[in-house]
Amino acid sequence: MIELHNRAAIGAFVSLGVALAMLVVSAILGELTRAAAALVFLLIFGWLSGLGLSQLYKIIAFLSWLLQFGRRLGGEPIPRVQDLVNERRAAPMFIAYYIAVAVGATATLFGVSLLIRAATVLMFAATVCLSREYWRAWRGYYPQRGMAEAMRRAAPGRLVADPGDDRAREGRA
Repeated sequence: MIELHNRAAIGAFVSLGVALAMLVVSAILGELTRAAAALVFLLIFGWLSGLGLSQLYKIIAFLSWLLQFGRRLGGEPIPRVQDLVNERRAAPMFIAYYIAVAVGATATLFGVSLLIRAATVLMFAATVCLSREYWRAWRGYYPQRGMAEAMRRAAPGRLVADPGDDRAREGRA
């Protein structure tokens, strides 16, 4: 299964492809100046920013994993890098971002300023929500669940208390 950062990068490359196709078509039709703003919008927000957001999703998780668990590698069970993120939670944020980019580029092409503003607000909201996920990955918000799963994989059949369980913290597990 393809990880979320790679699936989200597909949206960035689709934006690049659409921008290139739009460039060729608008140049052939002689409408390059009319399409210029939409092209720039797609390239900056769809391709560059979208690719940056998608790759940061994995880079931050990897750096956090390296910082938190790198020294313990081989000595004890540790979570995978993938356990530091919650893809189900972040996927809708990437979808919202790329939908907003598509709406914003289309609105820019046709000069609908209210729709451009709405798309920009949605892009900003999706970026803020993704930033929260980056923060969670960096601060180790999700690894408690991942650590319990890693310990279960390392010692199958052995009862391992879930670190997120209150009873385990109080010694009643």
